Amino acid sequence: MSNNNSVKMVGNLGADPEVRVNSATGKSFASISLGVHKSWVKEGVKEERTDWFRCIVGGKLVDEVKALKKGTFIQIEGEMGTRKYDDKVGVTHYETFVRPYTVKKIEAKAKAEADVAPEASEATPAFDDALPF
Repeated sequence: MSNNNSVKMVGNLGADPEVRVNSATGKSFASISLGVHKSWVKEGVKEERTDWFRCIVGGKLVDEVKALKKGTFIQIEGEMGTRKYDDKVGVTHYETFVRPYTVKKIEAKAKAEADVAPEASEATPAFDDALPF
């Protein structure tokens, strides 16, 4: 059995992409913050939460991503990554992030449909009382 490291998320950018250059390699990369919103109904009360994910974009995608702005609705596909680093004081930190290999801007119409879909699935299904079981 092979391992699978795959992630697909849809959400809004929390800030404009931050483009930087890796001083060791000279290659550009972009850091984006993706907010993934979730809502549900618990005991008749609608609850909501937004989870935030740091995404590190490299390669040719940097040019596409740097044109995006805060609030843009996007879909990403990629993989999870981790890194370990020591800060200036010598404390070791661990970081988990998403490494996208595709970033797709989603238009307003598709966003409206995506926002409606979860609520539709929360509705109580209608059952026919005449069923024999």
